[in-house]
Amino acid sequence: MIQRFNKSTLNSGVRILTETVDSVGTCAVGVFVFTGTKDETLAINGIAHFIEHLNFKGTDTRSAAEIADAIESRGGQLDAYTSKEITAYYAHILPRDIPVTVAVLADILQNSLYLEEDIALERSVIHEEIDENLDTPQEYAFDTFTRYCFPRHALGYPILGNHRSLNKIQRDDLQDFIRKNYTAGRIVVAAVGAVEHSVFAEWVRRAFEAYPYEAGKRKVRKLHQPEPFSERKAIAGNQAHVLLGRQSYSYHFSRRYSYQMIHALLSAGMSSRLFQNIREKTGAVYSIFSFLDMFTEGGLFGVYFATDRERVKESISRVFDEFEILRREKVSKKELEKVKMQYEGSLILNSESMVHRLERMCRYEFQFERFISISEIIAETRKIESEEIIALASELLDPDTYNSILFLPESEV
Repeated sequence: MIQRFNKSTLNSGVRILTETVDSVGTCAVGVFVFTGTKDETLAINGIAHFIEHLNFKGTDTRSAAEIADAIESRGGQLDAYTSKEITAYYAHILPRDIPVTVAVLADILQNSLYLEEDIALERSVIHEEIDENLDTPQEYAFDTFTRYCFPRHALGYPILGNHRSLNKIQRDDLQDFIRKNYTAGRIVVAAVGAVEHSVFAEWVRRAFEAYPYEAGKRKVRKLHQPEPFSERKAIAGNQAHVLLGRQSYSYHFSRRYSYQMIHALLSAGMSSRLFQNIREKTGAVYSIFSFLDMFTEGGLFGVYFATDRERVKESISRVFDEFEILRREKVSKKELEKVKMQYEGSLILNSESMVHRLERMCRYEFQFERFISISEIIAETRKIESEEIIALASELLDPDTYNSILFLPESEV
């Protein structure tokens, strides 16, 4: 697959990225803003996600229906999301529709109205979204665990916010958050696929050259280590949901590819150690996987599983047994090669999606301020030796550094 990367910057500070992929006939176009839950205070928790919703409710020249119709009537797909550190607005389209897509995305970022009736309506929608999240044991468990792991830090806040904070957010709060965080220096407008950089850059220049909010840097907030915790909480339902984890490494971690390999060894698919040795051999769990999140200041690593209430203790012991094996025993050359191939294959398969490539390119721009190709990632991965896995695992998988939350059926607490 032939690919070409280009980058330019407008006088306003807005960055333009393109990756031209000659073998495809579609294009993913997006505006990515380096802001999210991490930039919130507790009083306005959920505001970044609230803004993402409201930016589709209408501008001076387009109604909510017209915003969607401008993309979807041409066969395109329009979407958005908010994460801890990034808010993204993007579309998967045909190349002919790049101009209108750039115009629509520029319009919603610069001219959204935030009418009081729209704020009230969307507040109600997000209240329902919060309730749905609370009624989903796995989602509720992860939100609670993350809050415990990042004390006194916005990384621990739920992306949706909570009912109380959502009710307090007013129009002035929305506009103040945008002025402070939707600044030109934290915006990337990007396209991947059948796109020519010079042509795309001209469309972006017309739409974003007069972007109103000056370039500004994001504040870095110190992480605090949590006091060790082992909590038991009541939850409706018949299954226990268990999270074991700890604060871990940021995306600047020098051994991040070895870190990814440990994650893959434990949890990459049905052939992984956790799946084979705990689910398949014992039947103790249905769902089990490790999780890995990397942010600017730090990260989160751990294992989640759901099991029968009678098998919680046994399953926790088995997870830590798997940790101990990785900490003490050399990974065979055959297994390490297999997991490398699996990781590489996943990267290549995901690269068939222009939206996935768009997200990856913009994420690396925010994190490292450069393009990182799949071939570079594969080259780095292939250098990893078993000794590096053991050295990192001995630190990362030390059970004494792990915290736990057990969500047990109500009668068991």
